[in-house]
Order: sequence, then structure tokens, then C-alpha cells
Amino acid sequence: MRNFFIKYLISYISIVLFFSCASIKGPSGGPADKMPPFLLVDQVIPASNTNIKKNQIIKLFFNERIHPNTISGSITIEPDTDVMIKINNNFISIKPKDDWPNQFRVFISRKITDYFNNYLNLPIDLFFSRSDTIYNKNY
Repeated sequence: MRNFFIKYLISYISIVLFFSCASIKGPSGGPADKMPPFLLVDQVIPASNTNIKKNQIIKLFFNERIHPNTISGSITIEPDTDVMIKINNNFISIKPKDDWPNQFRVFISRKITDYFNNYLNLPIDLFFSRSDTIYNKNY
């Protein structure tokens, strides 16, 4: 009987220790993040206003992680083009389902946030062309 009690006690302690370890939560302390995310303009691939291949992926890098739930409806393409948008931490990729139009605009609204609900300061306009020039930036 004593042997059973010791096994039961060891099992109970093991379970308690297992479930009390490594709880996932944010780090405590430090100043609150009040800075909005921003696009790293020198890391837009391909650079805005340059020749773009007909189905090339546009890669946008931000200075911090972007909340994925804020992406839906925040990025539009003019003229209207079906695209696939993927997000991974501070990186957004945009790829057309078919081909890019000859000229187009990628508009990113201020609704995009980081994980601390800091919105972009300003909306972002990027213009692309599949030729050497952009005839009219007013869409």
C-alpha cells in the first residue's frame, strides 16, 4: 500500500510541475510600444516605379511585425486585380492570380497595425509599370 501511495504522489507532483512550467506570455516591464509600424522603402522589391514582370511577386518589408488580422481589406490594387497576399512577421508578399496590368497602383491603407494596435502614420502608395514609364499616376 505504501508503494502505491509513493507512485501516486510522484505522479501527482509530476503532473503539477508539468502544467505549471513555461507559461507563454509577453515579457513584463519595459516601456509600452507607441511607435507605429512603417514600410522600409529601401526594401520594397521590386522598387516602386520600375519595370515589373507580368506575374512578379511584390515584397514589402516593415520595421516590425504586422498583425495579420489587419491585412484583409487594407491592401488594394488599382485597376482592380485579383491577388494573393501572404504575411509572415514583418514581410508582406503580393502576387497576381494571373498577370499584372500594364500600369497599376498598390494602395495600403492606415488600417494595418502592429501587435500593439499602432496604426500606420500615413497610407502608402506604390506605382508600378510593366514598361519603362508610368504615364499617369492619377488613377
